[in-house]
Amino acid sequence: MGERKQNRSISGCLNLSAQSLPLLHSADPEPECHTLTSRQISNLSILTLATLTASLGISLFPPFYPQVAESKGATASVYGFILGTNCLTTFIVTPIIGRNLNNVGPKFIFVAGMFSNGVCCFLAGFLDKMPAGVCFIGYSIAIRILHAVGNAGVICASFTYVAVDFNHCIAKVFSFTRLMMNIGQLIGPALGGAFFQMGGYVLPFVVLGSIQCVVALLSTLVLENYIAPRPKDDKDVSNQISIIGMMRIPGMWISFGAFLVSTLANGFISITLEPQILRQFGMDAFYMGLVFGIKDGANSLFSIVWGYLCDRKSFVKPCLIISSVTVCVSLALLGPLPYVPIERTLSLTLVALILIGIGVGGQQLGGVIDALHETIDGGYSDDAATHGCVAGMWSSIGGLGRFVARSGCGVMVDNIGFRWSSVVIMAFHAALALATFIFLAIKRNRCKLPTLYKSIPHSFSTAALYHSSEFHRSRTVSILA
Repeated sequence: MGERKQNRSISGCLNLSAQSLPLLHSADPEPECHTLTSRQISNLSILTLATLTASLGISLFPPFYPQVAESKGATASVYGFILGTNCLTTFIVTPIIGRNLNNVGPKFIFVAGMFSNGVCCFLAGFLDKMPAGVCFIGYSIAIRILHAVGNAGVICASFTYVAVDFNHCIAKVFSFTRLMMNIGQLIGPALGGAFFQMGGYVLPFVVLGSIQCVVALLSTLVLENYIAPRPKDDKDVSNQISIIGMMRIPGMWISFGAFLVSTLANGFISITLEPQILRQFGMDAFYMGLVFGIKDGANSLFSIVWGYLCDRKSFVKPCLIISSVTVCVSLALLGPLPYVPIERTLSLTLVALILIGIGVGGQQLGGVIDALHETIDGGYSDDAATHGCVAGMWSSIGGLGRFVARSGCGVMVDNIGFRWSSVVIMAFHAALALATFIFLAIKRNRCKLPTLYKSIPHSFSTAALYHSSEFHRSRTVSILA
């Protein structure tokens, strides 16, 4: 008994627990997906359709709303804040919905969220009929807030269904739903532009809002009403994931930074592209929507490359550096950079949008994968709870970034102009690339310790150190000191 206590005290003194040692082994191979059952196929169909239609509805606002807002007398600062209110709402309500998902039930939250999305999208089609002033602004903010609450519920509930129904291939199914989101953002502006030419401002919002309501009705018939599983022992919370615990992991701040700056870039482009760049080219609604979708198209297509590169754990953070530098180059071309003799042309704008789509895609994918690696390496279990918490933080911080971009960028453009505003956004991405590089350099120096440990002769191994008189004398002196 005394020997066991001595061994435990020695282990505690040296802090040589399994979780504190560096993870030197390679990651386990990803489990293969089983053959999908009919229930899984039906659930996946609903999740895919919901993600696609929700993304289509959300993508209608950036290309068409600023022109209507300006016709009602709203400045860039005002309609930038209005567009950003849904992002601030997402940042606030996503953790709340995630914590109460098991109490309310994922099916109710999913159906209610889809129905709320459809109704808000439908009502947004009548914004041009509202009187200018406080009435228009209040009506717009209310729609954006309710739309954000519904979308946050759909995101949280969808991830729960993915974690429960596809527990052997969560990453693959999640990446597939992300692809559907990007496809919606790609074709949404062009599809909205086509509807706009056929029936004016009201038609695209009414059509896509009605489709989302139909999807909500179908989900009530297809999805099962089960509750997400709880831990077997509620008293054992030593290894349960939490937001505070994630924030204590140093490497997670690189991931948080990637979440934030990628959404800053996206929000900056969505609020400034049409009034500051595309409007001078005199494009009609269809081609304007097509140009808006180029960035998301490049994001979708190049995600396969980022996924292949990030499949190697050691290359995830280098991918963040490469993608951040790519965004810096794209913003320098899109501005163009002040005091640089570059003429802004439509072809140069298209190249810049493709580059920013590629870079933002790498930051988003690499950030999520890096967050999962850092959380698991920090001692948390590789299970659905950890995945859900990481996805919630990704959605919440992404909402914060979009709010800051859409509300703050309008103020920046009004005060310092578009060029210098793009320099400010570019500085955030440069800071992320530099911070990631420094983190990798520090981590590489720390990883030299296991190499030195392997070179120690057997007589000086840890087991020999435990039983040496010199060790116990030094330990006694350190305790008395």
